[in-house]
Amino acid sequence: MTAVERLQSQFGLEQHVRFVLSEHNDKLVKAVLLSPNFQSKVELYLHGAHITSYTVKPYGEQLFLSERAKFDGKTPIRGGIPIIFPQFASTLASTYPSVPNHGFARAVPWTVSGSCKDESHVRLSLILRDSEESKLIWPHQYVVEYRINLFDKHLSLSLRVVNMDLVPFSFTCALHTYFKVQNEISTVRIGPNFFGLTYVDRTRDPNPRKETRSNVNIDGQEVDRYYTDAPRQISLLEGRKLTVIETTNTFPDVVIWNPWIEKTRKTNDMAPDDYLHFVCVEAANVAKPIVLQPVESFEALQTISVAFTATL
Repeated sequence: MTAVERLQSQFGLEQHVRFVLSEHNDKLVKAVLLSPNFQSKVELYLHGAHITSYTVKPYGEQLFLSERAKFDGKTPIRGGIPIIFPQFASTLASTYPSVPNHGFARAVPWTVSGSCKDESHVRLSLILRDSEESKLIWPHQYVVEYRINLFDKHLSLSLRVVNMDLVPFSFTCALHTYFKVQNEISTVRIGPNFFGLTYVDRTRDPNPRKETRSNVNIDGQEVDRYYTDAPRQISLLEGRKLTVIETTNTFPDVVIWNPWIEKTRKTNDMAPDDYLHFVCVEAANVAKPIVLQPVESFEALQTISVAFTATL
C-alpha cells in the first residue's frame, strides 16, 4: 500500500477529504478538502501543512500562488498560507540564532492526525512534533496542532502549541496569508479602524509609529508593517469583493506585506510582476513573544470569509 493509499484508507472521507500526489512533484502529497455542500475547496500540502488554494463559489480562488513556487520538499512554498513558527522573521534571533527566518514549520513534513465531517464543516487535523533535527536549532519538545475547518462559506484555521518540555520556551507565530488580487493593487484597501494603531515599519527602523489612516493601501512601494493590538476583524476590500479576516485575541497583531518591484525581482521563487497580484494580511503574534510553561498550551484562530458588497 502506498503512502497516499494509507492516508486515504485512514483519513479519507468520501468526496470530502482526498489525498493525491502533487502535479508538481510526485513525491509530495496533498490533501483536497470539499465542504459539506461542495461550495468551497481547500488544497493543502503535507509539506509545511501548507494551504495553497482556497476557492469559494461564486468568488473563485482567494489565495495567490506564484507560478515559480518551488515544490521540492525542502523550500517553503511561495504563496498560499505558510505557517510561521517558532519565530516570525528573526524576532527570537538573540535567543535562538540558528532558527531560520520565519521558523522551520513551513519547510518540514507534517503528519495527518485526524479528519471528520458533519453538516456544517469538514475538518482535517495535522501535527508537528519536535525531532532530532529541530532540537539542533530550537532545543525544545513541543507539539503543534493545525486544524483546517472548511465550511461552505468560510475557512477557519486553528493553531495550537503545547509545551512538552521540562522547561519554559518562548515563540512567535503567524499565518502568512497571501490574498490574491484580481484587479489593480493600488485600489485594495485594508481596514477599517487602523487610525491610531501602533505599528513598526520593517522597511525603515524598529521605532513604533502611529497610523494616521483608517484604511491601509499598497501605495507604490514596499510595505512591510506589523500593527500591534489590531482589531479582531479586518476587511480587505477590492472593488466589490470584501474579504473579512477574523481572529481571536491570541492573534493580537496583524502583518501587512507586499515586496513591490525591487524585492520581487531579487526573489528567485517569484515572477517579476508577482507583487501586483497579492497582498499578505497575516494573523500574528509577533510583538510580544509567547512564553509557555511545561504542559501549558497556546491556541489562536483565524477565520476567512468572502462576500460581495452592495455598492462599489
